[in-house]
This record gives sequence, structure tokens and C-alpha cells, in this order.
Amino acid sequence: MTTRYYRGLEVLYALDEPKTVEKLSTALELDIEECADRVTYLEVFDRVSKVGETVYLAK
Repeated sequence: MTTRYYRGLEVLYALDEPKTVEKLSTALELDIEECADRVTYLEVFDRVSKVGETVYLAK
């Protein structure tokens, strides 16, 4: 679980503004499926929200 948590943090740090999963995956040098998995993990804990393909930091 700890590894998954830290991988989620990488996504949070990359979200300086709303971005698509594709742009996030490019910024993090991940494949899209891995990035989408991390975003889904963060959604479970209400750290981000996803509208369409755009990911936003939760308020």
C-alpha cells in the first residue's frame, strides 16, 4: 500500500493545474493505463476528481 500511496503523490505533485490523463502520463513518463490507475486510486480517497478526461485537484 505504501508504494501505491507514493505513486499517487507523484500525480498530485504533477497537478499544478487541471490536466488530461494523457498530459499527466506524458509529464510523469508513464503509460496512460498506469496513470489512469493512479488517478482512480486518488479518486477513491477524494484527492482528485475527474470530469471526462480532465483531472482536477479536489477542493
